[in-house]
Amino acid sequence: MNAPPTILAIDLSPAHVTAGTWWSGRIVTSTNVASVEIRWPFFTFSAPRKAPGEFDFRFHALDLPIIYHRPYTVEIVARNTPGVTTQRNVIIDFR
Repeated sequence: MNAPPTILAIDLSPAHVTAGTWWSGRIVTSTNVASVEIRWPFFTFSAPRKAPGEFDFRFHALDLPIIYHRPYTVEIVARNTPGVTTQRNVIIDFR
């Protein structure tokens, strides 16, 4: 019941996000995960839970000033009900 959360798979698409496009993802976790956060330096949001252990999101990438066009480490943070977290990092190129 209080087992640590586990991230089993991450599928983010596309890997090169261009201004004005949609960025989506699917995160598969152990069934005890209560929430998943997507974090990068400019924003954080929660991926909606579709079913136990399944989280999906779709994000509209608005215009990003040219000085911020580069790869970023995106943190995927899974949290169980008692608040224990686990994290995986993915590099996404924002253009």
